[in-house]
Amino acid sequence: ILMLMVKSLRSERKAKKSLRALEESLGRERKQQEELDATKDKAYTDPLTGVWSKHAYTEASAAIQRSIDNGEKPVFAVVVFDVNDLKKVNDIYGHEAGDRHILSAKKLICDCFPDSPAYRIGGDEFVVLLTGGACENGPARMEAFDRQSEQNLRNGLTVVSAGYARFDAEHDTSFGEVFRRADEAMYRRKRFLKGGGSGRAAPDGASRDTSGRTVVFECDGVQIRADRNVDPEKLTALIGLLRH
Repeated sequence: ILMLMVKSLRSERKAKKSLRALEESLGRERKQQEELDATKDKAYTDPLTGVWSKHAYTEASAAIQRSIDNGEKPVFAVVVFDVNDLKKVNDIYGHEAGDRHILSAKKLICDCFPDSPAYRIGGDEFVVLLTGGACENGPARMEAFDRQSEQNLRNGLTVVSAGYARFDAEHDTSFGEVFRRADEAMYRRKRFLKGGGSGRAAPDGASRDTSGRTVVFECDGVQIRADRNVDPEKLTALIGLLRH
């Protein structure tokens, strides 16, 4: 009986030791998985804005391209965004102000496209991918976004240029073709916003009078009138100082 009790005690101790070893092993695995997940989240998230990162965008666009290559007809559209005057804000007010400018642009984008993933793919560049049913609302979302940007332009707030393109299964053979069309549309929009449709860049919030000979800008009740040949960069800097 005594021998049986000793053997039983030894077996119990071994079992407890094995259980502790198993728990420690599982704990290490959980910790490693948590660290892996945290690293993955960091890689897929833009640290400043909290939207998806360029790495995440690369994977998403590659997945769409694989679908096209497989002969499928994915329903998607691409919206390309460029934040106006980020360099000017950085140069005049510093990079902290530039970061606030980017965050303001991000809010504008996400507010207008709340149901679709947004990606920051460059310093002042964003992309939104519309898939499935979101594509049907794409043109209406774009119209609302453009209206808000024009209102911001009049009020001296953050302005973002945007271009939209939808995949055409009959003619498009790559994701890149759709992106290029959206990018070209964005640059056309940017020229329009910067020059009021005149083809010459005008400062944010400025407009040309009916004769086209002068640039007019109103800041806090003070109207600034300048010859059309004035350097728009210098005029923008002056306007920024008045706002400050």
